[in-house]
Amino acid sequence: MPGELTPQLATQLADLPVAEALARLEEESLLQPESAVALARFALPMTEGNPPAAQRLVDLAAALHERTGAQAQVVPWLAYARARLALVGGDFAGAEAALQEARTRWQALGEPVLLARSGLGLTQVLAVQGRYADAQAVVSEAVDALAAIPDRDVETELIYLDARINAATLLSYQEQHAEAAAEFAAVQAALAALLESADDNELAAELRARLGLVGIDAAISQTYLDNPVAAAATLAEAIALLDQPEVRYDRGRAHSNLGHLLTRTGSFAGALGEFDAATLDMLGTSDPDSAPERWDGADVLFLDHAIVQIALNLLPEATANLDRALVLFERSGQRYELGQALYYRALAALRELALGDAGPWLAQAAAIFAELGNDYWLSRVRQAEALARLLDGDAPGAAALLDALLVSGEGAAAPSAGDLVTRVEGALLRSRVALAQAENEMAMRWAEQAATWLNEAAAGREALSLYPHLALLALRARGQAARAAGDTQQARQFFEQAVDVIESQRATLPVEEFRTAFLADKTQIYADLVLSLLDTPAPPESMLADAFAVVERARSRALLERLLAAVDEAALAQ
Repeated sequence: MPGELTPQLATQLADLPVAEALARLEEESLLQPESAVALARFALPMTEGNPPAAQRLVDLAAALHERTGAQAQVVPWLAYARARLALVGGDFAGAEAALQEARTRWQALGEPVLLARSGLGLTQVLAVQGRYADAQAVVSEAVDALAAIPDRDVETELIYLDARINAATLLSYQEQHAEAAAEFAAVQAALAALLESADDNELAAELRARLGLVGIDAAISQTYLDNPVAAAATLAEAIALLDQPEVRYDRGRAHSNLGHLLTRTGSFAGALGEFDAATLDMLGTSDPDSAPERWDGADVLFLDHAIVQIALNLLPEATANLDRALVLFERSGQRYELGQALYYRALAALRELALGDAGPWLAQAAAIFAELGNDYWLSRVRQAEALARLLDGDAPGAAALLDALLVSGEGAAAPSAGDLVTRVEGALLRSRVALAQAENEMAMRWAEQAATWLNEAAAGREALSLYPHLALLALRARGQAARAAGDTQQARQFFEQAVDVIESQRATLPVEEFRTAFLADKTQIYADLVLSLLDTPAPPESMLADAFAVVERARSRALLERLLAAVDEAALAQ
């Protein structure tokens, strides 16, 4: 029986040359076809976290297969494991061919459950390539076939739930997050019921891990349904559930996703901590450069880490992570993620006003998302293109792009134009464009619309507590619009609130370099406040004093932080 070869022994065998591993199996009286099947099965969870070890187990299984007489039941398992390795390595043609071989063999052996299981792998191969219609056909067939099996045992039930997870993930890839969230919740409930009735520790541990993995997927849908509080709770629970050493890589994925969520909500300090934890779990080290052999499994981590680095103006670090991700996504053929990496690479270039570099990256991203039929990400790319036009001095062109995204047929703001973050960012950019065109009333209208959306999402709390980075930008936009309209008092109030938000966010960042970099694109807000204090034709001495105080406050904070860092370094050197 496959269970006679333990996971612990399989892990040890993965570190041995094939000849020595075969000798060890002979010592344990495990030279049998069932052991070859077990080795192939044990290789499956290793493929993402440790592909070299998984490959060694598959090679050992193949050698054992030949040694024990090439039994028919072993062949599809070898093909299935090779397909998983090919998928991780980006060889989609090889993965698809191996899966088709496994499916053919299991069909000939009369194994409907395993045939359906191989369909789940094929669904993943097709989905990663953006072949969503083909993937939907395969996964629907698998779900229906498994649902039709009466009195499913626990193993079959778990494969059935895996099929439903694949179907929900496919919906998520196509931004159908409400439908995906409902299916993930149903699967979570089914797994929780199985866990409650589990009568042995091994099964309970497996069910806990599965609940953690589903939580990672469910939180993605909750995030894009603008429910960050629920998403954060789901990810925290997933991290707690993924407490076994063999699922450390997946715990790292949960940390990475939580870091991405915290970045979206402006909790940058928390995001940095989550990415540090994710790096340690997924790469086995806090220094990615020391583990290039594990980069394939950390491609999305590099992408998500770069997003918070862009938010903090750590552009060299963001560029390095994005360049890693771009190479990995290109090599693996992951079109959806490649489009995202190109988009953020363009945003980093726009931060540096490298318009000539940003344009081609945005064009490539737009082509990918158009090919995938992904309107959500295509709209984000169009907003970035509008920003590029504005920075290039083409405010009318930027306005035309944004109006196509944000304005309904009746001329009102379209509430369905993407998720909250996308809508708010679009409205604030539209306000900025209106200011560039001296359309002050329109600028205020869009700035107020952004603030309204944020307040509605906060559901009774202050928007500053849920999306502080967006609330900051909305305060500045309202202040600029008020100042352009001549309402200096109102403008000053908005700018003062904005400066307070900046300083409260900076205070949470753990490293002086991060705090200084965070300020790099926000010094203009201090300038806005100073100018609003000086707007009065003959400002009283008190206002002049306030203006100088703002300047000194901005300068002294950066200077003090540098001095403290220098003192700390000197103390450490003694």
